[in-house]
Amino acid sequence: MTPINLTLDEIKEVTGRIKPSAQLRWFRQMGFTVLTRADGKPLISRAHFEAKMSGFIGGPSKAQEYEPNYGAL
Repeated sequence: MTPINLTLDEIKEVTGRIKPSAQLRWFRQMGFTVLTRADGKPLISRAHFEAKMSGFIGGPSKAQEYEPNYGAL
């Protein structure tokens, strides 16, 4: 069964960071909602991670917000 939260190894792989403080900073800079465990390590829901990475959370990207002005042609 898949764990409900990302494992510590997955967090290291995703962030490329070893220190928990750097991992937390990376997730927050990327717009994730991340909690902190009692030992200071990040705690992030697998469902939230997958939704955010697939584009379901956070709204449209800047590229999707604007379309060319075809009337100017």
